Amino acid sequence: MVQLIFEDSLNLFINDLIKTKTLQVGLIIGQFTANSKDFAIHFAKCPNPVDDEVEEELVNSDSENTKINEKIKQKNEAFKLNSNENIDVKWIVEHARQVTRMLTGGLMIIGVYYSCSPEIYLKNQALLRQCLYSVRKKSENSKWIRNSIPHNERYFFHMCTLTGKLSCRTIDINDVQGSFKQATFRFQSFLSSWHSFSCFVDVNISSYVPVKESLKTEQKMTYACHDEIESIWNSYASINFKIVKDDQLISENTKNKNTTKTKTIKKDIEIMLFKKNVSNNVLFSPDQINTEIKFVGSIFAKAFIHQKGTYGEAVKALKVDIIRSLQSRIELLCEEAQINNLCQVNEWSLMSPIRVFVKAYEVYYCDYAFKDETQKETISRFLDLLGINPSQNDLIYMEKSPDISDVSMILRGERPVDIHSEMGSERSSICLEEPSNFKFLASCIIALVAVVFSFIVILLKQ
Repeated sequence: MVQLIFEDSLNLFINDLIKTKTLQVGLIIGQFTANSKDFAIHFAKCPNPVDDEVEEELVNSDSENTKINEKIKQKNEAFKLNSNENIDVKWIVEHARQVTRMLTGGLMIIGVYYSCSPEIYLKNQALLRQCLYSVRKKSENSKWIRNSIPHNERYFFHMCTLTGKLSCRTIDINDVQGSFKQATFRFQSFLSSWHSFSCFVDVNISSYVPVKESLKTEQKMTYACHDEIESIWNSYASINFKIVKDDQLISENTKNKNTTKTKTIKKDIEIMLFKKNVSNNVLFSPDQINTEIKFVGSIFAKAFIHQKGTYGEAVKALKVDIIRSLQSRIELLCEEAQINNLCQVNEWSLMSPIRVFVKAYEVYYCDYAFKDETQKETISRFLDLLGINPSQNDLIYMEKSPDISDVSMILRGERPVDIHSEMGSERSSICLEEPSNFKFLASCIIALVAVVFSFIVILLKQ
């Protein structure tokens, strides 16, 4: 039987909902482990549908794609017609999709919570079960992310506003005929003892995509990144040029007479990638290809692991963070192209959003901000989607966008991609001391270019 351990600070949140008899549904953010003890660290309330900025922007844009606009308007009208007692699975799943972008490594959507009366709970029980399956499908939308999760149990947590009773149940998400089972839970203060890890990982993608009318822009971009993501997933990790042992505990306690001391650990893990010499280019003849897609650059990753975790868990969490970050940028770029009606032209370009971090409750969350967006908009998304209200001084920028003129020079081959990085030469010289089978590109941007439809996606480290 699995056990869910809630961060002690969530007790205040739960008591407030019960005391005020607030009807609320939302997502449980936490961490899965392989030892039958999972952790819940944050409740993310599902916001009102009208707060969805992407859809609002699509509706209000001058796009000629009236079918998209009409579909969004109909969906929002349907949401407004629902009473507060109903569970809107589609909107909760949309919330989960956007929250997933904001999670750093080691953090996942582990379940759904519901604060309501017994009558409302019984009325929506079937929908809540469906909600867990749908949220899992949307938030764990790639084989790499699914393979990083040690078990199939997902949680449903009910807070009864009538009796104050708390109940926790799980369901095997891989069993379509599965039923809820009781799960034990307790409250404990643990986040302050979690381990933090970070790394920069360089990517260098060049791929041709075949002509397929059925493929959407996002699918083409994801297809082009497949080999690179596989390379990231299968990469080695090292600390101080020593390969990490997956089964080694992060914290190793040593006894010294009557006291117990914890060894000081280095929390930053640098992932060194061994690139595969495989390209999609060889799979297609020239008459089958219509698009070339390129990514070049560096991504900053952040991950958090529970106190008794291993280095193997930390490395896997960082890899998931990198992959999820890359997928999020692809998704956001395609949304931006749709908003600006760029998918209707043969050639177009966009600047990538940069990743912005915020520390809340001992861990980091993130957002992605385009160059023309303000800090106020970023803060608004943290508040609407996660219930976190940072100040401008709380925003942490580990990446920044270059000037458009610099981008043009890079695309024309007139400037190397690592010229913008003050750390570039230092990182390159350090990596020369590594074994030859670890190739580390000291680039500082991530650029995406396509031949028929041309994307320009840039990320720069500070």
